[in-house]
Amino acid sequence: MNANIHGLRPIRLMDIPDHMAPDLKNAKIYDFLQGNEPVQVNHNCWKCSVHLLPKEFHDKHHIIKYEPIIQSGNSELPYAYPEETGVAIGGESGPQYLLLDIHYHNMAQIPGLRDSSGLRLYVTNKLRKYDAGLLKIGMNHWSEYDNLPVNRTAVDLSVFVTSQCSLLAFPAQGITIFAQQLHTHQKRTRVWTQHVRNGTELTEFNRDNHCNHQYLDIWNLKHRVTVLPGDVLIHTCRYDTTKKPVAAEMMCSTFFHYYPATNIRWVVNEVQPYIDYMTQNLKYTPQELLDNRPPIVETCTQLNGQAYQDIHVDSDSMGYVDNHNDCHLLNASKVSNRLSFAFQRAFNTCDPIDYIIEDGTTNIVYVTGSQPLITRIDMNANIHGIRPIRLMDIPDHMAPDLKNATIYDFLQDNEPVQVNHNCWKCSVHLLPKEFHDKHHIIKYEPIIQSGNSELPYAYPEETGVAIGGESGPQ
Repeated sequence: MNANIHGLRPIRLMDIPDHMAPDLKNAKIYDFLQGNEPVQVNHNCWKCSVHLLPKEFHDKHHIIKYEPIIQSGNSELPYAYPEETGVAIGGESGPQYLLLDIHYHNMAQIPGLRDSSGLRLYVTNKLRKYDAGLLKIGMNHWSEYDNLPVNRTAVDLSVFVTSQCSLLAFPAQGITIFAQQLHTHQKRTRVWTQHVRNGTELTEFNRDNHCNHQYLDIWNLKHRVTVLPGDVLIHTCRYDTTKKPVAAEMMCSTFFHYYPATNIRWVVNEVQPYIDYMTQNLKYTPQELLDNRPPIVETCTQLNGQAYQDIHVDSDSMGYVDNHNDCHLLNASKVSNRLSFAFQRAFNTCDPIDYIIEDGTTNIVYVTGSQPLITRIDMNANIHGIRPIRLMDIPDHMAPDLKNATIYDFLQDNEPVQVNHNCWKCSVHLLPKEFHDKHHIIKYEPIIQSGNSELPYAYPEETGVAIGGESGPQ
């Protein structure tokens, strides 16, 4: 072989060809490129660039096909979406920036190499039936999990979507998966994906018994697969640990292309729930699984139109994105300029950076902005603040008589507020005539001129503060 021109080409000969959707011929094409980026020698790295979307993306569009633009002219890996779905881009509530992230590995060790590769998008404003979504299950990196059992020809490592996570994230009618992308690093010999419902394994999603870690094409499924809330997805990577890896990092993950898009982005798993599940349903013993799997961490990370991430802040007002996202977004909405969101987080995340939530005051530090999320955030350059709150407070009970209560407002009269002066201002208000009879105050709340009336207090339904009456204050 070495005496002739030779090489190795991984390919899926039984791939499902892309269907030429009717609207593709009228799609607009947009190219997003790196700007002559230097590529280092002996360095495996990722380079990011941020691109502001054109003005026409103020209206929602669908990405219906994309392909890489490689500087050498090799653009042979396009992917076209099925004609019933496309990736939403733009719109009033959609992102206005595109973050281009390219992985460089200068294996030829060419000094002074520069690159202006990028991505080509085929876009239509004639929206298709569904918004497409992308779901990743797996691990982000393996630098801290390099303790796979050694000298074994078969070590199985599995990642999964639990039934609890799919119940939380998937709509009632489920999601439809139409394509899949496999991603692992060296040593892996085969991968496969299982679909389990109510303890019974359904038809296998995909299987590749002759893996090549450099082949990262998107596989169209032979048949659409519906995944319902409560279903379990299990993706397994088999490794040969008798061979020395080219890179130190290990990875096992997969990407599912599906519709309709939901608010779930990725799932990073811990191993014990999976061990329990497999022991109960697929007849593996706990010891067999523990022998083959290192400990890993679980998050079921969700999005709902906005990028959302767990951060910590230092004394210089710099925010840093945590390696482990322990805050999970449940929902978010924006009305006018007011952004509201709900999230959940464990009281104790076991992350030494995170604050342990106890029955006292918790200071929630937040930062919001329109720029793409980055690892290091200047808090002072964005809208930010701190909100002290008692997260374990007992919520007010809606007493039956509250809905019939009469409401009275007592306000200051355009009172001047001095600069650099901490003061109290009093005003006297005569009670209305009806207070000649005794009443009970059963709830009160501040009226803040900016409209922020978020601190009401309601009394328990068996008590109230007396006001009025013949002997009471007027």
